[in-house]
Parts: sequence; C-alpha cells; structure tokens
Amino acid sequence: MKKIIKLSYFLFVSLAIVSCSKDDDKEQEIFTNTIEYDGVSFNVEQTNIFDYGTFEGYYNYEFELEGTSSDETSLYIYMGLFSKGTESFRTGTFQFYDSDDIEAAPDFVFPYGEIKVGNDEYMEAVGGTVVVTKNGDIYTISAQITLENDEVVTVSYSGTFTVTIDN
Repeated sequence: MKKIIKLSYFLFVSLAIVSCSKDDDKEQEIFTNTIEYDGVSFNVEQTNIFDYGTFEGYYNYEFELEGTSSDETSLYIYMGLFSKGTESFRTGTFQFYDSDDIEAAPDFVFPYGEIKVGNDEYMEAVGGTVVVTKNGDIYTISAQITLENDEVVTVSYSGTFTVTIDN
C-alpha cells in the first residue's frame, strides 16, 4: 500500500511539474523569406541595408530585398526606415508617416518605400507597417505595405543582409 501511495505521489508531483513548466506552445511567426504581391509569391534572393547615418535626430537604414517568382518575374522592394536617436539604428515597429513635420513624427518612421515588379514602373508606398528585429547578424522583417495602386505587399524575411555604410 505504501508503494502505491508513493507511486501516486510521484506521478502527481511529476504531472504538476510538467504542467507548470514554461508554455512553449505560443504560436511563433514562421518567416518564409518571401514577398507576396498581387497573389504571387517571390522568393527573396538578395538583401541589402544602406546605413545612411543620422538625419534630423533620426538614424536612417534603407532596406532592399530582391527576388523572383516561380515564372522568373523579378521583384525589387525598397523601404526607408528612421529610428529616433543618433547613436545607431534601433529596431522596432515603423509606421508609414507621410508628413514633413519632423517634430510630430513618432520614434519609428517609415516615410517612403517603393516596389518594382518585372518591367513595370515603380510604385510608391502610401501606407503600412514594417516591423524589424535583430538577433546577432540576423534581421527579421515583417511588413504589410499599401501601394499607390491600393495593392498590399507582404514581406516575410529573416536572415542576413549585406550592410553598406554610406554616411
């Protein structure tokens, strides 16, 4: 009988420990390293960051991603991002900001961007959000960008970038 009680106690404690452990089941976004536009998926093949340094109290990084679709159509996307401060670029959530009023600008600004698909003309961004995080040399970008033609571009990328310092 003592063995059954001890075994029951051991099983109860084990179950309590397992059920109280850190919740690892939180849904994490899976980055596909693609850009979605007009129902077509483009695989990202080249990435660049241009470090332009400081401008009016903000630090400017310009992100470029290039890729192709399964039918070999090319896509180029450009996102100009500014983070408040002059020491270095800070990651965060960048909201589209279409104003020259720098005094009223938020800490993370996405004032311009553009996309070019195949031989079409460049289309400018008119809205959206870009989220940038960094872990070591790995940058992660998740974006929903509205273009002047009212189409939405979705960016899902996590990886390294070639960084060019141009300040």
